[in-house]
Amino acid sequence: MAIMVAVVAAGTATLILRPRGGLIEPTAVQAEAYFSPAELERAEEFRGPQRLLGVGGIALSGATLALIALRPPRRARRLLERAAEHPMRGAAVTGAGLSTVLVVVGLPLALWRHERAVDVGLSIQSLGPWLGDVAKSAAIEAVVSALGAALVLALIRRFPRSW
Repeated sequence: MAIMVAVVAAGTATLILRPRGGLIEPTAVQAEAYFSPAELERAEEFRGPQRLLGVGGIALSGATLALIALRPPRRARRLLERAAEHPMRGAAVTGAGLSTVLVVVGLPLALWRHERAVDVGLSIQSLGPWLGDVAKSAAIEAVVSALGAALVLALIRRFPRSW
């Protein structure tokens, strides 16, 4: 019920807050008016590999999830069997665990992306504080994933024929 209320509230807010006269057209801006050709070339040289590193991170996460789903490690299977004794707790631990595994697997590419951003001046954060931020982010992701997995299991148990 709470989800339905949130969806209706979001839809209502969208209708109320959108511009009355239709969409506002943005003013055309030429990048050359603000940046030198050398800066634009430098930005292009940065963007291409950075985008590839991002896509590589997504592919690595997908491959990791596929590997875990199709050929789960023996230790993971044992943990899942133990988790079946307490399904809600098991779902939460599994959600948090998967989230943490994905952060760890993606860390090398994330570090590479960060170092490239530091090299061009987009980030001034040194490695230690950056790793601290990654750890905080991973902790938040783990909590949200644990809650999400437990919620999904609760919905599956509540509405067993609706799946």
